[in-house]
Amino acid sequence: MPNCPRLVLMCLFIVPVWACAAPAGQLNPAASTPMEEPESALEADPAQPEEMPVEPVQESLPSHTPDDLIGLEPKAIQDLLGPVSLKRWEGDAQVMQFANGQCVMDIYFYEAFPGGAFQASYLSARTPTGADVDAASCLTSLLP
Repeated sequence: MPNCPRLVLMCLFIVPVWACAAPAGQLNPAASTPMEEPESALEADPAQPEEMPVEPVQESLPSHTPDDLIGLEPKAIQDLLGPVSLKRWEGDAQVMQFANGQCVMDIYFYEAFPGGAFQASYLSARTPTGADVDAASCLTSLLP
């Protein structure tokens, strides 16, 4: 029996491995349960994006440009800008002036066609002392 010691050695290695193996179809529940990581390890994981607190979205009022006023009727502009500071006629144009101490805006209305509704056709902006000012910034300051 020259192969006997070899057979004994093989049995010593195979039997323990075979004894540890689970029967077919049976899982080792300890092996299938994921390991829980400590909380500090989860917080330090750079692969996970840090959750930022969600701030409520504030609805902003629609912004208006001077071009948005062109074509509007006098009532629509008064609804937007508030009460008229001065209303006057220049020839066949109706002029409405809106002022707030920072700027003065004159809006010129003409009839779209004879007998039709007046519509804003042109506007100008200036400081109360008469110096030119950007119409967009003047409009922004006039909006309530």
